[in-house]
Amino acid sequence: GDDQFCESIKNLIDTDNKGSDDELLTFDSKDCEEDIYSISFCGDGNLLSQWKYYGKNSGIAIKFNLENAKAIIGNQDKNQIDAKPLKVAYIEEDKKILFAMSCLVINLDEFITQKPQADIFMPYCKNESFKEENESRLVFTRPDKVKSEYAISEGRIKPFIPITFKASEGKNIIDSITVGPGQNQNLVYNALIHIFDSDSFKFDDKNGKHECKNGVRIIKSEIPFRG
Repeated sequence: GDDQFCESIKNLIDTDNKGSDDELLTFDSKDCEEDIYSISFCGDGNLLSQWKYYGKNSGIAIKFNLENAKAIIGNQDKNQIDAKPLKVAYIEEDKKILFAMSCLVINLDEFITQKPQADIFMPYCKNESFKEENESRLVFTRPDKVKSEYAISEGRIKPFIPITFKASEGKNIIDSITVGPGQNQNLVYNALIHIFDSDSFKFDDKNGKHECKNGVRIIKSEIPFRG
């Protein structure tokens, strides 16, 4: 299985003497040949650091159901890919495995001597300081005839491509929505119930959980707004 494959890759790297670890893991953006975009997903939908940095006051965390789902790039049905985010590598050992796998795409027999596909390897690497995020990323390239759009974020202009997720038949693309800590948690919680269950006024603030008619769960985070 996957564990056995990864162990084999590690053994190949450990026994190779053609270069140092520094040589193996040295890249810059010039090594990327494609116009690459990515969407990041946190593996924990109720993490204090993420509420502080992204959710701010009473933000929300959306848990997606991506099993057998498709991602439509640029809102063009012909540009569909499997919506299967891959785990980000934080520790050096995992980054070496990713490096080797990116080389395997080029040449199975001489993967250490081949130049790796940096556009496969680099988007999935992150500093170990961020490992609590347990991040996964859906990485894709810009299809032909799809133009990048631009948005201002934190004072910077960033290119992006609109993505639409299409759930498999009979399933919701959204599994649950968690409302983060903050002064307006109750207001946001009740508003979400009203959006998903417009005819429901049975708000359960004590329990902090509500299952809508379409199966989407609205949940209050139990993390306090103040320590």
